[in-house]
Amino acid sequence: MQAVSMGEVRVAKAIANALCEQGYKRKLTVTSSTPHGLQKARQELGLSAQVVPFPMDFIWAAKGAAQRIRPKVYVSLETEIWPNLLLSLYKQKTNILMLNGRISARSFPRYQKIRPLIDACLRFFTCFSMISEMDAERIIALGADPKKVRVDGNAKYTYLHQHALTTDPVLEKRLNLNGRPLLVAGSVRGGEEEAVLRAFASARGHGAVLLIAPRHVRKAGKWLALARHKGFTPAYFSELDKRLPEVDVVVLDEMGQLLDFYGLARAAFVGASLVGKGGQNPLEPAAWGVPVAFGPHMEDFSDASKVLLPEAALQVADGEQLGAFWRQCLTNEDYAQHMGRRGQAKVAGLARSADSSARLILQYMEEAA
Repeated sequence: MQAVSMGEVRVAKAIANALCEQGYKRKLTVTSSTPHGLQKARQELGLSAQVVPFPMDFIWAAKGAAQRIRPKVYVSLETEIWPNLLLSLYKQKTNILMLNGRISARSFPRYQKIRPLIDACLRFFTCFSMISEMDAERIIALGADPKKVRVDGNAKYTYLHQHALTTDPVLEKRLNLNGRPLLVAGSVRGGEEEAVLRAFASARGHGAVLLIAPRHVRKAGKWLALARHKGFTPAYFSELDKRLPEVDVVVLDEMGQLLDFYGLARAAFVGASLVGKGGQNPLEPAAWGVPVAFGPHMEDFSDASKVLLPEAALQVADGEQLGAFWRQCLTNEDYAQHMGRRGQAKVAGLARSADSSARLILQYMEEAA
């Protein structure tokens, strides 16, 4: 299974669990393309799978990797299309599956510009298991054989549902909240700074602490400086042990922990959605039973936002509406709990996709045998 980065590693973990539950006892190899992805894969799958770096897509590297591993089934999670590796695997008669397939509204036009190359690569695939009907339509438009395309939902929901059954006591201890409620602004992007900090300014009178998780860690300094300029007392998460408990804004400067912070939140905002960046996954906080808000730009996660709206999430237009949502969640426990329970139930209802992916893998393993 090729899991390009941390998000896909979580999908790989859910599918690996489902494979184990369905009796799979043969060798599993998981690859990743990024240092953080490899680290996460070793943490999550190191005891049950061989974890190795994904080969660069040069002919000699791709052919060498294919010959060394010689997989019966190769799984591309989401949309990993590497021509030389796919060709090498195809020549070895490997069954090539795209699982949890996703073609976002923003990436689709880019794929269309290189359609002849994509079309040629898609011919190597044995099966496409797509997240939604729209993803299925887009992969067919790019050249996939409609007879090979099916819709099975998102296996990431399975991981979320399973992961949200426990919280991380170490993170809670490091935050040192002392009973203060936590608000989380997750995966926020440039252009959302003013809105998020204005929203928190209107809500911090209730004793809340704000955790800001920039989508790109290198932007943490910008968020910290702006929070200080606005009159808050901010600190990096990595330096909390050195700071006094009066900190009211924590800027996350470490990778891979946002999902667990959602589990500690009273309410959350999912970023990249007040600006035209396609949004992020609102089901991550919802899985913990945390009420969630997001902006109008959710093109990359339209399926997830539609699942939650209107009973289990709120769509806001600006910082004022976000502040009103946070204040409502801080002062009206019934409102927050009702929205949180509805969201958690929605995620639980979607948490079956990994089983479908595992069944497909086992089916094509049997065919290869």
